[in-house]
Amino acid sequence: MKIIQILGVYLLVVATASVFAFSNQADAVQNNSEVKNNNKKTYEYVAQEGDSYTKIVRKAVQTYGINNKKDIGKARIVAIETKLTESAGWPLLEIGQKVKLEENTIAKAIENAMKLNDKDLSAWQTYVPFVDFYTNNVGESKK
Repeated sequence: MKIIQILGVYLLVVATASVFAFSNQADAVQNNSEVKNNNKKTYEYVAQEGDSYTKIVRKAVQTYGINNKKDIGKARIVAIETKLTESAGWPLLEIGQKVKLEENTIAKAIENAMKLNDKDLSAWQTYVPFVDFYTNNVGESKK
């Protein structure tokens, strides 16, 4: 029953996300953490058991916020991860799959989310209790 409730909430998030227009897409590909390639900074992860594309985007957004001393807020994080996952086509990850997200994509999505009005932010806040924001092990190789 709980899985059905969570799935229902998640589907509602997806439907609500289509209202918001964030530009750019997240690319799926490479390794682990933060890397600088051709003057483009990227966040790179390797999917582990239990990881999803959405969780990896969540971790990248949180990492960006920490590194740039930016208080994004949980409701905005949910909005960002939903839109970027939707833009990427809701990819399903396999264990060991590499995922690369460009920092400028994350930054642009955060910039757009910071413009959400109070009504929209309140709508996204509805989903916050259903989200695990602990991402320390997401995308990290277990050694």
